[in-house]
Amino acid sequence: MSVVQRTELEATKGPIPPPKMLAGYEAAVQGSGNRILAMAESQQAHRHTIEAKVVDANIEMERRGLMFGGLIALVAIIGSIVLIAIGKRTLMYYN
Repeated sequence: MSVVQRTELEATKGPIPPPKMLAGYEAAVQGSGNRILAMAESQQAHRHTIEAKVVDANIEMERRGLMFGGLIALVAIIGSIVLIAIGKRTLMYYN
């Protein structure tokens, strides 16, 4: 006598289970389907908030980098002009 064993594997991706599984949850505990959907919606709203904060922080960081770069360039230019105005010479002398 031989024994045949059948195994099924069902995988899901994402916070919401497939309709058949969601119906199983609902059958086991009344209102659990709505709670699962509410949880997924809450998680999505939270993720959107976090992503918006990251985007805003990146924009601010880029703006700050541009401002500091511009400030460094401005200081170098003004410093050069001041040194030329007070008569400082470079180490290279031209004939």
